[in-house]
Amino acid sequence: QISLRLAQLEEQASSIKQEQQALYAQWNATLTVCRLPPEIILEILTQYRRRTLHCTTAMNTEWVKLRLVCRYWNTVACAMPRLWREIDVDRHPSWFNLCLERSEGSTLTFSSTVSRASREEAVVPMISPHAQRLRQLVIDFGAYHHIVIPQLRVLNMHALEHLYVSQHERPDPTSDDLNLTHLRHPLLQTLNLHHSVLSDTQLISNLRVLHVVFCASNLSINQFITALAASQRLEDLKIHYFFKSLTGWDSLSAICQPPATLSRLTKLDVAEDSASPLPPFLTHLRLPANARIFL
Repeated sequence: QISLRLAQLEEQASSIKQEQQALYAQWNATLTVCRLPPEIILEILTQYRRRTLHCTTAMNTEWVKLRLVCRYWNTVACAMPRLWREIDVDRHPSWFNLCLERSEGSTLTFSSTVSRASREEAVVPMISPHAQRLRQLVIDFGAYHHIVIPQLRVLNMHALEHLYVSQHERPDPTSDDLNLTHLRHPLLQTLNLHHSVLSDTQLISNLRVLHVVFCASNLSINQFITALAASQRLEDLKIHYFFKSLTGWDSLSAICQPPATLSRLTKLDVAEDSASPLPPFLTHLRLPANARIFL
C-alpha cells in the first residue's frame, strides 16, 4: 500500500509540475518582452553580438545566452539562419555541425586558430565541403603554415568577400603563397594579411580594405602603385614592413607618373623599419583632404 501511494503521489507531482510549467508559459506570453516581433528579437541579438565583439578575428557566441530569456526567444533564435552562420571551427564538432544545420544554406564565416585547435590537419578538410558558401575566412596558421597553406591553396572559395590570414613566421614568397588571385576570389573586398604573400595586382585593384603586415611579394613598387591607382573602391590601406619585399625602387620616379589618385581612401597607415622608402611612396599618392594618415 505504501508503494502504491508513493507512486500515486509521484504521478500527481508530475501532473502538478506540468500544469505549473503550462501556466508559467501562459504568464510569460503576456509579457512585452515575450511578444516582440521576431524581426526585433533578431536585431537585438545582432546588436548584442556586435557590442560584445572585442576583436576582428573573434567569433562571438555571447549572444547565445540571450536565448535563455524565454522559450519564445529561444525558438526565434533557433529559426534565424543569419545568427548561426559565423562559426568557430575550433569549438566542439557538435557545435560546428549545429551551426551548419541551423544556417540553412546561408553564406558562412569560418574562424580558426590552428595552433589552438590542436588538430592542424583537420581544419581545412572541415571547411572544404562548405567552401562555396564561404563569405568570410579568419585563420591563424600559427606555426603550422607548412601543413595548412597547401590545403588552402587549392580550395575553391569563389564567394569569399573577406579574408584575414596570419602566421607566426616570416613568409617564403614561394612556399607560403596562398595563390590569392582575382580569378579565384572575384568578390574579395577585404584582404588582411599578416606574415603572408601578396602577388596579384588585379586582386589589389578590386579591394576596399587592404592590410599587409610583414608580408612578402614578387611585385615591383611600380606594379604595386599601379594596382593601387587602378582601385576605384579602396577605403582603408595599411602597409607595415612590406616595402623591402618590393623591387624596382630605382626606377620609381621615372615610371610612376602621374601620382595614383585614391579618391575614396579614408585611412592610410604606413610603417617601415627604415624611413627611406616612405617619401618616394607617399610622393606617388594623391589622397583626399579628409583622409587620416598614420606614419
